[in-house]
Amino acid sequence: MEKYNSPNGGTYRILSISRTKENLSILSEKLPDEMKLSFLPYLVVDSRKKIISAILTGQFLDAAEKPLTNQLAFRMDYQIQGEMPIALTDKKMIKVNDNNMIVSIFDTTVGAFRGILFEWLLNSELQKPLPLVNLNDFLNKVQVSFS
Repeated sequence: MEKYNSPNGGTYRILSISRTKENLSILSEKLPDEMKLSFLPYLVVDSRKKIISAILTGQFLDAAEKPLTNQLAFRMDYQIQGEMPIALTDKKMIKVNDNNMIVSIFDTTVGAFRGILFEWLLNSELQKPLPLVNLNDFLNKVQVSFS
């Protein structure tokens, strides 16, 4: 399935989707009134195979950032055709060739993650409408690795 066509001629398609198999575990007998959902985004780039993996982890934390649940990890692998949207230079610096493709990949991944998270929380006291994610703020936290 073609998902994105870059002005530079590059496209991507989804290769695979996976998540942790563990069921939701609430680590506290009573949930506090104040809690937050913590997202951590990762991007793994395999330049040789032209595959980008977007990985998100999420878990609920209390106000002191102590875990209230186990962690849900979610991964989507994308096959890139054409120029890679992100590369590692000879000086070990990250070069973004197509910011719009990176944003589109994470937009797709975050949307799918929200659906998986909602299903993972099914019938628990944590299943509430999920907050919207500001993608620009979210992408400022991305950790990138190259293989």
